[in-house]
Amino acid sequence: MSNAIIARLEVMIKRMQSPDQKVREAFTRIGTILAAQMKINIRQQGLIDTGTLLNSIRYDFTREGNRFGLNIGSYGVKYAASHEFGHKGIVTVRSHTRIISQAFGKRIDPMAIQVRSHTMKMNMRKRPYVVPAVNKHKSQIIDLIRAAYMGASNG
Repeated sequence: MSNAIIARLEVMIKRMQSPDQKVREAFTRIGTILAAQMKINIRQQGLIDTGTLLNSIRYDFTREGNRFGLNIGSYGVKYAASHEFGHKGIVTVRSHTRIISQAFGKRIDPMAIQVRSHTMKMNMRKRPYVVPAVNKHKSQIIDLIRAAYMGASNG
């Protein structure tokens, strides 16, 4: 197909869309952009151990009456906020099994030991990945929202 035909089809499709669809498309695009940038930020800061934080990044389009929005972040990961904002205080470490391969500075055959639940002081510096993603794409986000609402009011 020629570019002219494709352009005409795109215009026809946009005219057929409801204003809500245009706004939803814009917010979906924003969510995709931010989620990708958040994952880049997580990788750049070395916040990957098991991949749980990386895989928890999600976004959700929301609507209440005539108000539209986007929820985006790390879902189901308790320590996500500690990375984003830092944490200073006492934390509880659950009991767990640990594999050790040295004791008193000397190498030993690897063995599993049981670690009891305990509390410890934590002073974790902040390593944000959400706020920098929004800041990096702020003007693009504003442009997408503006275009969606302009298209919605003209549609």
